[in-house]
Amino acid sequence: AISGANFIDNPVLENLITGTKEIEQAKADPVYPNPIMQGDLHFGHEVVSYGIFDGSGHLVGHGFNTDHAEITGLTPGMYFIKLEGHLQKFVIQ
Repeated sequence: AISGANFIDNPVLENLITGTKEIEQAKADPVYPNPIMQGDLHFGHEVVSYGIFDGSGHLVGHGFNTDHAEITGLTPGMYFIKLEGHLQKFVIQ
């Protein structure tokens, strides 16, 4: 059924393609360690800016011109970090 599906004109199917691309991008430059308990979440390279969001989409942390984020003080749970326009999930235990 998917092989003949019209991904361009169907907004539901179009979102599936976008989701796949974003997942591949997240795999390419993962933040580490993930999961993390405390300390620094590393990016693997310096970024101009980053934002950390909780599961409700609220900004709970941010920084500029760095290669890591200090996550001490955040409660355990699932978070999202936006680096250079790409969103990635990470977990604090």
